[in-house]
Amino acid sequence: VVRYTVTPTANGCNGSAFTVDVTVNPAAAPVSLVTATSSSVCAGTNMSISATGGAGNALSFVGGRVQISSFNISPTVYPTLTASAWAYRTGPSSFGAIITNDDGGYDRGILAASDGNYHIFAGRDINTGIPAVINTWEFVSVTWSPSGITFYKNGVSVFTTTPETASSSSIGTRIGSSNTVGGDFIGTIDQVSVFSSARTAIQLQNEMNNGLTGSETSLQAFYRFNEGTGTTTADASPNARTGTLVSAPTWTTSSAPTGFASYAWSPGNQTTPVISVSPTTSTNYSVQVTNSFSCSATSSALNVTVNPIPVGSASAQTRCTGVATSVALNSTVSGTTYTWTAAVQSGTVTGFSNQTTGVTGPIAQTLTNTTATVGVVRYTITPTASSCAGMPFTVDVSVNPIPTGSATAQARCTGVATSVALNSTVSGTTFTWTAALQSGTITGFSNQTTGVAGPIAQTLTNTTSNVDVVRYTVTPTANGCNGSAF
Repeated sequence: VVRYTVTPTANGCNGSAFTVDVTVNPAAAPVSLVTATSSSVCAGTNMSISATGGAGNALSFVGGRVQISSFNISPTVYPTLTASAWAYRTGPSSFGAIITNDDGGYDRGILAASDGNYHIFAGRDINTGIPAVINTWEFVSVTWSPSGITFYKNGVSVFTTTPETASSSSIGTRIGSSNTVGGDFIGTIDQVSVFSSARTAIQLQNEMNNGLTGSETSLQAFYRFNEGTGTTTADASPNARTGTLVSAPTWTTSSAPTGFASYAWSPGNQTTPVISVSPTTSTNYSVQVTNSFSCSATSSALNVTVNPIPVGSASAQTRCTGVATSVALNSTVSGTTYTWTAAVQSGTVTGFSNQTTGVTGPIAQTLTNTTATVGVVRYTITPTASSCAGMPFTVDVSVNPIPTGSATAQARCTGVATSVALNSTVSGTTFTWTAALQSGTITGFSNQTTGVAGPIAQTLTNTTSNVDVVRYTVTPTANGCNGSAF
């Protein structure tokens, strides 16, 4: 606050001085946007975007602590007390103290224990059964009062129990570690507050979302950890209980989702610190934040690149046994690769296999049908482009068998028509043939160039007195597959 003392003057006459105060509110902290995953996503994928920065800095603990020796949070001093903090647990410890005054007698404290749960010290160890989630910011609070103990997680009451057992301590208050073996918190702590009153869920939720100004009623201590350097941290309450860094906890930029009074996202007009979106096209997201003093800041745009989902297709194919397939694979997205599984749908077919790494195609496999009927192999294909998998689609390859033909030699009198039955291992076979004189002089035979079912019916005339022979060389064909000539 700056106070101006102003003296008015008119026509050489001075009026009475008056004062005017100008309050200069702190600017909103810079805000940045972060995502839990990559900012390049597949179309329609749900993702979260968080606005961070309002919390400023924080302290990371792996054995160090903040010591406030002049501050005793024992029930003999404060029968009713509420302590809160943002905690980001990264590893286990026996009794990882977030804030405590424990000197070995389970004095007051909030802890994340080795069993993965939050514990409360209240003259005894109380397992809340509430998980202390690894690698996640959680706002935790405990109210100790003569009527009972309440544990809050993210501003919601999740555990209550009977009042604390009388306890006392002489070590002051510690953040990040207790006075017992295994009492070091492993992770990051920010925005630690202590009130000499029972805070309501609404008050805690407001603190969680907006932070504190430092002038709240019954506030005994408030550590923002915004210094970013040095060996002390200021108490933002009127009590000025400075904390001392012991055994070198590390300053770090805080990503706790707190510190702003309001959020206005674009696009979408959402108003929460974390938004959930499912963009179908590439989109720039930004947020305007306002602190509790009505000062605003706007983030830089976060570009979310949306990759299209490929839609694949292929045409069914028919092949003769032993002839390689060449199934072209198509997609609506350039650069798509494909994997597939293959399975027999009918018949007995070998030679197919799955493709587990992406290829551009085609499906080129030599399939063998060992039966006399058509066999079918179905390929189930998954298209993928820019790590975005499309819906699987199927394509069938029909594998036709090769016919094996046969016929029985025949003798006819000259001038009597032949009737040579043509046989095949495959139903529906047609036959073509060429005919050639093997001995003597015979007329009446001819080639057959278009497929017929048979028989060979030709009237042959022998003009000599000898037995003469005509040989037919026959090619069987079934479903476009030619067998060996016989």
